[in-house]
Amino acid sequence: MKKNVRTIVYLMILVVVAGGIYLWSQNSAGEDLLGGLDPDSYDVEATCAGVEDHNLICNAGNDTYLYLDDVDVFLQKIDTTVDEKGDETTKVSYKNSSIEDLKKKSEAGEVSIRMWLTTTGKVQSIMVLEQSYDNNNASLSSLDGLEPSSFTSSNTILSMNKNGMKLAPINYNEKEPEKFEGFIKNYQFAKNVKFYSETVKITVDSENKEVNKNIQFAKTTYQKIKDNLEYADNAYIWFNQYGNISAVMIFTETRVRDMEE
Repeated sequence: MKKNVRTIVYLMILVVVAGGIYLWSQNSAGEDLLGGLDPDSYDVEATCAGVEDHNLICNAGNDTYLYLDDVDVFLQKIDTTVDEKGDETTKVSYKNSSIEDLKKKSEAGEVSIRMWLTTTGKVQSIMVLEQSYDNNNASLSSLDGLEPSSFTSSNTILSMNKNGMKLAPINYNEKEPEKFEGFIKNYQFAKNVKFYSETVKITVDSENKEVNKNIQFAKTTYQKIKDNLEYADNAYIWFNQYGNISAVMIFTETRVRDMEE
């Protein structure tokens, strides 16, 4: 009898361990093929409209990025569900890809990508993003029908005035001027430009692991964004067909400790 009980306990342990491994793999499958590349350490996030002569044509034709002959290309698939309260559940997986695949995708429509640059501003790694987004967030009603994941690029706002903004890539570092030199530009506002905010609250456990992510959207104003640039300068940008900024969504993220542990 004791042997049977011991066997059952062992089996239960194996099931729990296997289940944990399965859940981990579902939330971050294939990350080992990235060769140590941190998916969140990218320098530039943009939309690619085409591939021509070793260049990536991005952001409604406003920007061009030269890629290396041996550029690494990966595919990141993200499946996201957001409930009515704004709580988000995300599963991520990775695959190897190629410039040829990216070119085919861009011929069918703009493609969201992330890029890692060399110290001289050439593209050495590309992450092609594929996302399914089931967003039931009640605060979406404040966005006038704008789809949050449809932005053209994500940027750092260096300065702004009533006519437009001076933008740099999202992970701009002023200590690496050669890397970002060609990608800092002034952009004009469209006549009917709109301003929004995205506030992300991440709850973590005692080991700083994410246990919950909540997202809230709201309308904001030009003046509020300008007044708070010192504290919040990261934004999603939408360009219209003329290359002007049609919408700006400032985004902030806070991490809080789970007090119910």
